[in-house]
Amino acid sequence: MGVALYRKYRSVKFDDVIGQDHIITTVKNMIKSGNIPHAFLLTGPRGVGKTSVARLIACSVNKIDYKDLDSQVDIIEIDGASNRKIDEIREIREQVNIVPTSLKYKVYIVDEVHMLTREAFNALLKTLEEPPEHVIFILATTEFHKLPPTIISRCIRFHFKPISKEDITKHLTTIAQKEKINIDGSAIETIASHSDGSFRDGITLLENFRSFATKVSQDDVEHNLGIAKASIVQSIIDAINASDSKQVYSLIDSMQYNGVNYVSLANDLSSKFRNSLIENTNIIAKDKVIELMDGLLEVQSSTQPKQKLVIVLLGATVAKDTPKPKQNTPKKSETPTEIPPEIDESPAKEQPSEDKEQKSDKNDSIEEIWDATLKILKTEQNTIYAISRMGKIANFQDNSLTIEFKFPFHAKRMNDSKNKILVEKYLSNTANGQINVSFIVAGGPAEDKNIQNISNIFGHPEVLE
Repeated sequence: MGVALYRKYRSVKFDDVIGQDHIITTVKNMIKSGNIPHAFLLTGPRGVGKTSVARLIACSVNKIDYKDLDSQVDIIEIDGASNRKIDEIREIREQVNIVPTSLKYKVYIVDEVHMLTREAFNALLKTLEEPPEHVIFILATTEFHKLPPTIISRCIRFHFKPISKEDITKHLTTIAQKEKINIDGSAIETIASHSDGSFRDGITLLENFRSFATKVSQDDVEHNLGIAKASIVQSIIDAINASDSKQVYSLIDSMQYNGVNYVSLANDLSSKFRNSLIENTNIIAKDKVIELMDGLLEVQSSTQPKQKLVIVLLGATVAKDTPKPKQNTPKKSETPTEIPPEIDESPAKEQPSEDKEQKSDKNDSIEEIWDATLKILKTEQNTIYAISRMGKIANFQDNSLTIEFKFPFHAKRMNDSKNKILVEKYLSNTANGQINVSFIVAGGPAEDKNIQNISNIFGHPEVLE
């Protein structure tokens, strides 16, 4: 049985560690001077060298060779995810007072320490505060924010940073040469780009192509990793710029049968938009970029990534400008010869001037009220917000607001009594007065063929986040 490449190429000395020079230099100086803390806390993303450095520290303080590490009973590795209860920590507390068998220090390496229960942390606290002189704790975690402040304050913390794409590419190229993996340089760069700054992820992805009989191309990598081709990503951007909703949906739907990962596609689009802002290339209208990037961030955490991506991208094809509320006044004559209607000269009931001013103010500010309501929905009811933001103000009269949507299934979802009550509640609170709301489809029965075609494609489904 072969050894996984990420284990085979794990760092065996401090000089092998790549991309963490700020940590290695400090740790080496600590050990050299003899000022060794009783507790280290190693934080940072996955696959950047935390566990490797923890093992190197254990070997270095005890002056043993890395290859002898597995045979040492005084260096104990504990997985915080599977040994997270108070009983396991109590067992450690009982064992720390026993002197090392053969080494100078007994070293406890606790990986994923954030997984410990609150009771387990409390049990560990006293030992961390006053450990025996022969004990060193090395805690490692990817989720530093979940640790109690009392634990953090008793450790010397080192934060590991993500590895640069250039360093990962160089490292993977070296491994490919040693392992005789015949792979294009562009394919290695694609793997490095999708490693999220993690050496371990990059090496694991490279191992997928270890048994390829032919030379591994960039197309092979994209197909195996579910990465959308650059030409497809550009086609989606072009369709958004053209406000072509049908083409956007068609492109996204077709990827399902090509094995494309929708979270990966969202990340690729987000990277494109971010780079366009930085480089000022304007590949898409600036008023849409930030909103698109914000929506794409939510795809990764969604239980329905495809549907969420569809909502975000179709939302960008809808015209952003909100029309002014329609006034219920008679239309002006289009021909100068039209006879004006008879005027009723009977005295009309006058509203109090105060009521008129209030009505005028509310009518003038309805767009501001709607925008403010959308911001509240984004915080409090994200799923409803994702649909509501695609609507446009169609009419506002007598404290009744009408919002129109381009697609029937959006209007249907918002007319659900539960959703409608929530929107009316936030609208009324924002306006400091009761506002009723209704949701309609733009154009009603006579909507254009493109909208009808898209509705037919969707089949009026329920929209899920």
